Amino acid sequence: HQIEIRQTPDHLRHLADRFVLADAAHGAIRFHADHARGKRISADTREIHPYWQRFDDLWLESHVCTPSTAGI
Repeated sequence: HQIEIRQTPDHLRHLADRFVLADAAHGAIRFHADHARGKRISADTREIHPYWQRFDDLWLESHVCTPSTAGI
């Protein structure tokens, strides 16, 4: 019900991170954008933590490129 699209700055456009984080203990990681290999993390907060840190770092570096739907 809420969405915000963010854009990475030019100096980070070369990154090819692929992951889906469901919550603090679950997610799916794809090791490389060009390959189907990956892993599922299930009920492991310690293993998924680096991916959440990566997400937070990328979030802070990016900027909003569409208005938020919050409050609509």
